[in-house]
Amino acid sequence: MFFDCRRMGPERRFDLVVSDVDRAASFYRSVMGARELFRHTSGDSEPTRLGLAIGDVEFAIIPADSGEAGTSDVLLTKVAKELGADFAGIMLYVENPAMAATRALAAGSQRHAASEAARSVHVDRRVEVVVDPFENIWAFAAP
Repeated sequence: MFFDCRRMGPERRFDLVVSDVDRAASFYRSVMGARELFRHTSGDSEPTRLGLAIGDVEFAIIPADSGEAGTSDVLLTKVAKELGADFAGIMLYVENPAMAATRALAAGSQRHAASEAARSVHVDRRVEVVVDPFENIWAFAAP
């Protein structure tokens, strides 16, 4: 199951659980072109929640060991289980899905088996699906 952020309305926000907020922020900035919106830190200056945006899609990353995350399970995996889906991922529209996937793969992502399923749903679009180094699933699709 993919969440199409363009159809989520103006509040296109979601949380991603990551093992290392700083490393994840660097990945999302350098690989996906994210920009930082806000940063919350703990008393020892460790980031506890970091707001990012890729285009008009806004999301926050939170550390897996935070009380907010509640568990080290990936949040999207929990959503998928609750909805009876095999997985949950984010649909992100980019001009060149193959190039976006290549950049993500070069930076430590892996291909996801859902690529073929996504292509069958979006037959008029090129779709590439990757699992980022923090176990979050992204589908890059042409607009």
